[in-house]
Amino acid sequence: MQFAPSTYYAAKTRPPSDRALSDAELGPTLAELWKHNYSVYGRRKLWKAARRADLDIGRDQVARLMRAQGIRGASRARKRFTTKSDPTAVRAPDLVNRNFTAARPDALWVADFTYCSTWSGIVYVAFIIDVFSRRLVGWKAARSMTATLVIDALNMAAWTRRHTTIDGLICHTDAGSQYTSIAYTERIDDSAPLRPSAPSATVLTTRWPNRSWASSRPSCTATQPHSPPTAGPGKASTTSRQPRVPGCRGSTKNGCTQSSTTVRRPKLKPTTVKDLSLMWHEKSKPASLHQTQAGSDCQISGR
Repeated sequence: MQFAPSTYYAAKTRPPSDRALSDAELGPTLAELWKHNYSVYGRRKLWKAARRADLDIGRDQVARLMRAQGIRGASRARKRFTTKSDPTAVRAPDLVNRNFTAARPDALWVADFTYCSTWSGIVYVAFIIDVFSRRLVGWKAARSMTATLVIDALNMAAWTRRHTTIDGLICHTDAGSQYTSIAYTERIDDSAPLRPSAPSATVLTTRWPNRSWASSRPSCTATQPHSPPTAGPGKASTTSRQPRVPGCRGSTKNGCTQSSTTVRRPKLKPTTVKDLSLMWHEKSKPASLHQTQAGSDCQISGR
């Protein structure tokens, strides 16, 4: 970065601004007020307490000064740690060495899992990202962080890339207990071309997957992709359900069949009082034994 020498000396000899002087005065005052209220107030309650103490200060300014003073309000939320590693456990060698770059797809995968707060509780989400394309090749959501969570994400990634070769692929994870478990290492051994990788004992977390997950979270939480059909012998596949026909009250077992053409729901038109009266008049008529719906092959039985 290049700048003039006069700029450097001007910044070095510049007197403190009015904001810096105000922060130097209000910061310790807010800290004392926070300690006086049992060190439990957050920015909203501390701002109201400061206003009651005749301090001319805003709520956002209180939040900024609380960060500068290193204080925060009490929270009922529990701290959760997803990486619980054992330094004495056997782990895979570090094949990445903090070099998260790839020259082609399916050369380097990074895997991790995090948690999301929902109305029904905490949900853990495991994911696998291709470093070259930054695509989520596999992911899985569950209510508990077990080895099955990360194994299912690995199975989905292998199924997603089933039509391509994965020779020389490196899957880099952290040293958590889920990734060093016997079940996960056995699943890695089943995938012969896949080479596991883990950081050294001094580096236990990887921030690259977390940033990539945060940037692609809206695109992957919309709908969960369907897993491949696993129909056993003598059992029908669960993914071969026929869509319902619009206007049909019964199912396919009651005689309603889906035609080869897609049946679309007609567009709604503005309804007037006259149209409502005609509709009520037609609805009050007794239905015939079989009424054929126009534009489809579904026959509806009258009641």
